[in-house]
Amino acid sequence: MSKKISFLLAYCAVTLFISCKKQYSCQCSSTFEKPGYFPYTVSSVDAIDNKTTRKRAEEICAHSEKQIFKNNTDYKAGDETLTVSCAVK
Repeated sequence: MSKKISFLLAYCAVTLFISCKKQYSCQCSSTFEKPGYFPYTVSSVDAIDNKTTRKRAEEICAHSEKQIFKNNTDYKAGDETLTVSCAVK
């Protein structure tokens, strides 16, 4: 009987450690390119609340990518191209 209880307690402890929330961050990079010039890249890493799930962190990061692109189009002039990419880390 004690082996079953020990196994059950060990199983519960492992399950609790695996299911803990992880700290996610969103790493974004914006690159401006213009013919005849070197590309200009700006990167940032923003921490996401530690109570967030991976799926929600991916949604937040995708929204950040769209918003950064929209905000940076105001600085784009002429034949410049803008590339924005974000990833959950």
